[in-house]
Amino acid sequence: MFKVIVFFMNLMRFSKKLLCLVFCLFFLQSSAFSGNLINFPWQQNFTFLLPSGSVSYPGKQLTAQPDLVAFKESSMVLETSPETVVIEIGLSNVTSTPTAAYANLKYNKAGVFNFEMDDNSGKAVDVFRVLNGGTASNGVTYPGKFFTDGCGNKINYRGAVALNFLNNYNQDQVVNNAAGKKINQEGLNLLVGNNWTLENHGYAHSAGNTLIDGDIAKNIHENTKVFYSKMAAAGLPYRIRVAVTPTNDEGYQPTAKQLGYIGLTTQTRRDDASLFSGYAALSPDWTQMLYTHRSFNDKWDQTTTNSFKEKIDRLLLLNATTATPQMFRLGTHGPDLPKWAELMDYLQTASKDRVWVPSLQELIEYFEVKRLLVRTSTYDATAKKLIITLNYSKIPEHNRFRDVSLLIKGANVTSVSVKSGSLDKVSFNSSTGLINLYKVKKTFANPALDVLPPKIVSATLTGSNKVRVVFDRSVSLTKTGFSIKSGGVEVPVSEVIGQGTVWDLKVLSTYTSSSVLSLYYRMQRGAAVDASNSTFKVGSYIGKKIVNKIGAVSTSGMQSLELDSFETDSLVASEHSLQAYPNPTTGNVYIIPAALSGQGAITVYNSNGKIVLQQKVQVEKGQPLLLNLDEQASGFYTLRLETSTGAQVSRIVKL
Repeated sequence: MFKVIVFFMNLMRFSKKLLCLVFCLFFLQSSAFSGNLINFPWQQNFTFLLPSGSVSYPGKQLTAQPDLVAFKESSMVLETSPETVVIEIGLSNVTSTPTAAYANLKYNKAGVFNFEMDDNSGKAVDVFRVLNGGTASNGVTYPGKFFTDGCGNKINYRGAVALNFLNNYNQDQVVNNAAGKKINQEGLNLLVGNNWTLENHGYAHSAGNTLIDGDIAKNIHENTKVFYSKMAAAGLPYRIRVAVTPTNDEGYQPTAKQLGYIGLTTQTRRDDASLFSGYAALSPDWTQMLYTHRSFNDKWDQTTTNSFKEKIDRLLLLNATTATPQMFRLGTHGPDLPKWAELMDYLQTASKDRVWVPSLQELIEYFEVKRLLVRTSTYDATAKKLIITLNYSKIPEHNRFRDVSLLIKGANVTSVSVKSGSLDKVSFNSSTGLINLYKVKKTFANPALDVLPPKIVSATLTGSNKVRVVFDRSVSLTKTGFSIKSGGVEVPVSEVIGQGTVWDLKVLSTYTSSSVLSLYYRMQRGAAVDASNSTFKVGSYIGKKIVNKIGAVSTSGMQSLELDSFETDSLVASEHSLQAYPNPTTGNVYIIPAALSGQGAITVYNSNGKIVLQQKVQVEKGQPLLLNLDEQASGFYTLRLETSTGAQVSRIVKL
């Protein structure tokens, strides 16, 4: 009986090996290989070696030879961290010690043509059909436009679409309305799924939208969040990293940079920054945001189309006569499709495969990866193999396109094997020494979890020349960068008085109860920062509404006038501060005593110093106490917690 069991166990083992060999034979027969490029639809450890080149994963190895397919174990598997990739490059005709260097541009191209579609353009899908191949809305079927990766593999031209979420004039959503005129979710899925990119054009097309109220950081970040959620729900997580300034508004460049954006397009607005415009030389390492101009056009007649052909000619001439690669950028709400196809035909023919056509994000991320990727090399002269280790741990989490192109000098490349780590695919050119390592990130942190800079909660005119500004947390600031605008006249702030979350801005002008005012803060000129983390700068505010409370009448019929608590309030003198959150609050507020304990009482004072609420409490050090202010009017309040062990004070704002 035992021999029978052993027989069947051996038979099962043989069946598994036979099934595996049949699978491999079927894969080789049915797969369509192009040049030296192989796509991996799984993450198993296989190596595929072809006569024209090789791509490999550790563990198992398949060798393709005439009339023979062999299946064997790989001799070496290197253990590395998930952030590390190790590749082994086989070499021949070694003339000097082989070295590897990054290509100036991906695929070792000589120049860049770059474009984006503006304002949720529904025509982006038609433009995609022209470039990727397919039938557009005009009924014409296009073959597609492409360059090669320098190793014989075709890559279609790519672009970007700039997105708003809200209509500029009301709170209607832009996406999914006016079918055909504005891109819908299906269109977004199509673009992102084919390595196009999305760009942030503002949650609303104007920061003057009532939901935005001049808060540039909010206009940018809310849009980041909403399109992250939309794409995640579609199974295509996406984190926007490039912005397009709405209209030609100010404030976007410094604020987007503060929020971690790597690129921004504008027409002429500079925001005190250096604008990268015209035929741009791609020589900087771009350690800061790339702030760039584009040639914008919606008039697609023959004259305009010919002018763009001339600009392509100039791009090619500059690339041929200068050592530094050049870039030309174009923007449009939507081209005439026949003229667009004509221009793309011209680009493909005239460029002779020398021009890379990526989105702006893909372009900048290539430079970002080159700058931050840690690369080490070891050459084995006996085996004629160059071992390269790539450590991606310093690449930002939001970086999507992690591809890199290497140029091998001193020998011919005969094979490339991924010995450890994960790449999407690899291609190489034996004669030029070009190696392309493809790696596209598919998951990103939810921007809803981002830690954001301090923001302004409210701005109120409390005196003829004083505006009280309340922040969501303690800040440090000076008068620099702040100004008040009324009747078209903008006046700089002359003095600031305050601490923590509440600050008074004074100007050398006089306002009345009928004055209509707005607040401006330009962060690139100012010094407002988080009091506990100076790297968090307050973002730009361009035209935030100031509530005019001069002469306002309270419910008791008495005129309300806020005291200058920073100059007269003795309640907070020499006492420890009390933590209170949320601040501002709409009702409930939690109080956290830092060093008090025992029986005590909370006293609430209004802005006039009058007691409006008292409550007995049992205090335990570090434990929150709940205070309800639902019955109190909107305004500024001082909380005082007192026990036998001491007293603490905090100011809060009731909305």
